Amino acid sequence: MKTKNFIPTLLALAIRVMVIGQTLNHHSDYRILNVLGNKQPSSPSRHIAKQQVLKQKSEAVLKDKSVLPASTVKVKPTVVGNDVSSVTTPKTDNNTYNYYNNKNCYSTLIYANELTREAEELLTIQSLLLKEAAQKKDSNEKGKLIQGARVLFLQAEIKQIQASEISGKLSAETFSVNETSYHTLLEKLPAELISAAVTVHEEAVFALKLAKEMREESYSLPNNTAKLGTMGNAEEKEEFALKFQNLAIDLLRKSVAAAHASPNSNLAVK
Repeated sequence: MKTKNFIPTLLALAIRVMVIGQTLNHHSDYRILNVLGNKQPSSPSRHIAKQQVLKQKSEAVLKDKSVLPASTVKVKPTVVGNDVSSVTTPKTDNNTYNYYNNKNCYSTLIYANELTREAEELLTIQSLLLKEAAQKKDSNEKGKLIQGARVLFLQAEIKQIQASEISGKLSAETFSVNETSYHTLLEKLPAELISAAVTVHEEAVFALKLAKEMREESYSLPNNTAKLGTMGNAEEKEEFALKFQNLAIDLLRKSVAAAHASPNSNLAVK
């Protein structure tokens, strides 16, 4: 296969991943997720076949007129109802990433994981285009390959941001649900048995507060790379918050169990 016929179709499929993957309600039968072939353990022949598919598909971006400069590409988040907000690059609008703040957004962990997978696939294709560009001597061909790779990189960043927003929203919702269990257990115990759990819980609440502030701060940052860095820090705080909240709940449960096991104790369960 000649190099000339080598690069366009990876990006055409990438575009289908970007566009079809954004269809409202994200029905699985409309998604093209296996860009890189099936996920079974690969034999040498399967690996070669996969590489040939990647090479064929990579040419699509350069020839496909639907590949627009990243500043003009809009990705619509999946929502429930009529509230559909466009997601653009920060140069166009810094406040259009709505998965975290929009209460109407359809968001599941499965969808967040799919967005992450799609981003990884786009970055794999981007890497292939850059490798091909490095081998080109013609400056025009090299430039087209680099431009196509850049478009994919920016689209992958948007998907990563959307996945992070969904993760943050789900963490906040989980924390809120767990608070019911925490306060229910808290009311059953006298003050003498809750001090350790309360201290741990305060750490959890503070961590979640910091995470929310980090996410809000990320929207004011000048580019998606900076946004992702701050959102990554927020995800760490959210993970910490949930871990410490669960620890506080576990401490309360153990205290309730211990109090029930000691009927002669002065520290009666309420």
